[in-house]
Amino acid sequence: MVKILIVDDEKIIRKAMGQVFKKYGTCFFADSGQSAFDAFVDASVDDKDPFDLVILDITLEDINGLQVLKEIRDFERKQKIKKADRAKIIMATGNQKLSMVKACIAAGCDNYIVKPLKPAEVVAALEKIGIPPITA
Repeated sequence: MVKILIVDDEKIIRKAMGQVFKKYGTCFFADSGQSAFDAFVDASVDDKDPFDLVILDITLEDINGLQVLKEIRDFERKQKIKKADRAKIIMATGNQKLSMVKACIAAGCDNYIVKPLKPAEVVAALEKIGIPPITA
């Protein structure tokens, strides 16, 4: 089962994203950049059950999503996690500026989808990184 961390500072968006992504695994939620990073580290180190997928908003109130992305990738490097084994990270945001997209890709995101999320785009983004829907 895929373990998913959904990060967004708006409760209604977290809830809506949970409905979309529950078809792919078990969803956990964070409402800030710091709580997202803390949850990621706790799951990896304390629980020894790391997140497989992180859906990360760029615009957060405390630490922006780009910085959280960089911190997660830095943590994975320090833990000597191979690139093939690291968490998949998809940036989910309304920010469509090319400079931001390029910055996220350079920092190590696996894909970038624009909110509001469209089901076909979510399916395509997840297929691209090898995450199929749950089949019952």
